This record gives sequence, C-alpha cells and structure tokens, in this order.
Amino acid sequence: MSKTLTLDNGKLVFDGETIANHEYRDGQHIVTINFSYAVNGENWFRPVIDLVNGLKQLPEYKDVAPEVLLVLQSDEDDVEILSGVMRRLDEKTFKGDGYKWRFHKNDADNFPSPLHGHDYERGLKIDILTGRIFDASTKNHCETLRPKGLDKLHRELKASADFKDKLETLLPKSADKT
Repeated sequence: MSKTLTLDNGKLVFDGETIANHEYRDGQHIVTINFSYAVNGENWFRPVIDLVNGLKQLPEYKDVAPEVLLVLQSDEDDVEILSGVMRRLDEKTFKGDGYKWRFHKNDADNFPSPLHGHDYERGLKIDILTGRIFDASTKNHCETLRPKGLDKLHRELKASADFKDKLETLLPKSADKT
C-alpha cells in the first residue's frame, strides 16, 4: 500500500489520517500540524529532524543566523572520526574539502560550550576548548579535532580581536600552549 499525502477540504491527510489543517487567511497560508507516529528502533527522531529542517526553509527563517565574524578551517587529517556514534545520514563527512568553522561573536546558544564554531555544511559544532566535535542535530560527540589542529585554531582565534579575550578567559592556562 503506497503512502500518499492529499489536501482535502483544508485537511492534509496522510495514509488515511488527518495530520494537519490548512486555511488561507489574509493573504497567508496557515498550516496547523498535529500528528503522532510510532517507530521501531532508535531512529525515532529522524522524522522530527526532517520536519524541523523543512521548516527552516520557510522565508521567515532564512538568513536569521547571527553575523559570522570569523571563519577558520581545519584539515580533514586533523579530525578523528569516532565510530559507532549516531549521526544524521545526510550529514556525514564530505571528502576533499577541509572543515569550515564559523564563529559568532554573540552566539545565542552555549552548546557545546560558550565559545564554539559551526560547520553548517556538515551539520557540526566544535567545542573550541576541548576540540570535541558534535552532530548539531543529535548533539552526539562524533569527531575530535586532533591537538595539532586545535592548537592551530587557538592561535587563529587569539589573532582575532573579537575572540582573543573570550578564548583566553575560557581556556585553562594549562591547556594554553600558544
């Protein structure tokens, strides 16, 4: 039996169940979603992540990320990929290019640390204090920047007037090799 999504009298129906209502009011399409699902196994979060990623494509969410002040790059050889960690299948490591870490001066979230970088192309976040790399969706620790690569990023952040003080405040003196 094939699964279908239909619009019938303002109701979005999937596989015979109403999962959302649609109305057009004051020049806008208004969609109200309410559904539940059951999944065997550990990938129960996948439909929710896909829904959130779809919602991020809406015009009101485009270009709302804080201004990127600094972009640093890590070589692929500097990153150790951990095995057996749950990651989104469409955000695995790309071969060829280096990791591009974007740092925001006033990042609203503190995960995984108050000073962290984003690799939006791979869906990753790096804790610049420890070098631990996390899947942004699952928040699982999935990779680790090797000490040589972490030292390089520390030096580059210290060279930036916008991040030098914050890094020096957060970085333990014993770990500061630069």
